Amino acid sequence: MSENTCGARQPGWETGPAIGRHRIPCVLDTGHTDDHANAFGDKWENDAERNEEWQDAWAEVLSELMYALAEQVRGGAVTLDTAAQIYSQTSAGAFGVDYATQYLTDIVAERMLSELGN
Repeated sequence: MSENTCGARQPGWETGPAIGRHRIPCVLDTGHTDDHANAFGDKWENDAERNEEWQDAWAEVLSELMYALAEQVRGGAVTLDTAAQIYSQTSAGAFGVDYATQYLTDIVAERMLSELGN
């Protein structure tokens, strides 16, 4: 999902079956005011308040992911290439996960410097 994509989920996606169309996020541009639509063309009501709550929750999840990823890089359990792939597949920057992203960047830089020194 890009930072220009809405990404809102259908109500109840958290409690429904683990696999299904109801889990596919909205693919419309960020800030759209009409109903949400996923890649299959399924539509649901655009609830701006719920979207804001969802984005806050997603930012928290991404933040935790970035911190955990940084610790795995620091401990040597995750390679720098893998960390870069994971980071590029998230939209952490789009959700303002600045502190966690900076932490990950610092840890990656620290690891790179230590590998260059060996």
